[in-house]
Parts: sequence; C-alpha cells; structure tokens
Amino acid sequence: MVEKKNRLLIYSAGMIVDLTIASIGIVSLWLVDKQIILLDPLLYKFIQQIVLLEWLGILWQFFFFMKTDIYYIFSDIINYNDILDDTIKLIKNYLLKIIYKQSKNKQQLSKKKRVMLMGYSLFFTLGIFLIWIRFFTYFIPINVQVYTWSFHEIMQGFTLKRNRTFAKGILVVLIETLQISLMFYLNFKKIHRKNLLPATVATSDSES
Repeated sequence: MVEKKNRLLIYSAGMIVDLTIASIGIVSLWLVDKQIILLDPLLYKFIQQIVLLEWLGILWQFFFFMKTDIYYIFSDIINYNDILDDTIKLIKNYLLKIIYKQSKNKQQLSKKKRVMLMGYSLFFTLGIFLIWIRFFTYFIPINVQVYTWSFHEIMQGFTLKRNRTFAKGILVVLIETLQISLMFYLNFKKIHRKNLLPATVATSDSES
C-alpha cells in the first residue's frame, strides 16, 4: 500500500510537468520577444500553442465534475474517495425532487459527509461553468484564428508560388484538424463506454 505522502506526490506529478513545460515555453517566448534568440514565426506560434495548451491542461485539473489529479489529491486529504459519485447522486436526487417531485436512491449519509457533499457540489457546478467558459472564450476563437491564418498562408503560398508558405498552411490545418478529431473521438468513446458499462455490469450480475 502506497503511503499518503507518496500518493499525493504521484498525483501532483502531471501538474508539475505541465508547469515546467509552460515555464520553459514562456521563457523561450520572452527571449524571442527581447530578440535574444531568433525563431521561425511558425515555431513561435507553435510554442504559444503549447504554452496555452499546458495552462489549459492545468485549468482542466479544476473541472471538479471529473476525477482529475486535483480530485484525487483532495479526496485523499479528506479521506472520502467516493465524494464525486456521491455528489452526482445528491445532485440527481435534488433535480428529481424539483422537477418530478420525487427522489430515488436516497443516500444515508452522516451530517459531516452531507456537509462535504454540499460544499463539493458548489465546486462541481463551478467546474461545469469553467468548461463552458473555456469552450466559448478559447476553443472556438483560437480555432477560428488558426484556420483563418492557415488558409491565408495557403492562398498566399499558392498565388505567389511560395512552396514553404503553402506547406506551412497545409501542415497547420492537418495538425489542428487531427487534434480536434482526436478530441471528439476520445470524448465520444468515453461517453459510449460509460453508457455500455451499466449494461455490462447487469449482464455479469445476471450470469452470476
């Protein structure tokens, strides 16, 4: 059994790596801005993207409706490993009570745990709010900007017969499209797996 101190260190490792990469990227961009080093504009934009993605990865840790590293650190500190699952049940019961005037799967919880769940439900709601902010303020604008710049490079490269400019535009479009496709595929696969899980469990139970 891994000691709590070591577990917390393991949970923190991903964020430490993200912070390190983001810091290296920020220093590199600063050196370019001060003209201490020179970089190709495409490489400069690539580093900007990496820094943004790393900071968004750190922000993602605070999406409290998911079991992120921050979640495991928090649940380990308070010794409540099922706090997310119990919070989801609490919110579902609350919504059922409001909408349908009924409640199912009533939780038998101590007063201390109920207070914890009420507090965590606020962070849960904050996490959902943050992901929508991220979607509308970063994901859509940055992709519009990237595709606009890329198509401009493609058209300029094509009309002026600049093969390197044309190739840069094509490469960025391919990378960005692959990234978006992969993101949607992984999210769809995760949702699909979650939908199949109850049926699989039920089948296993009936067979046993």
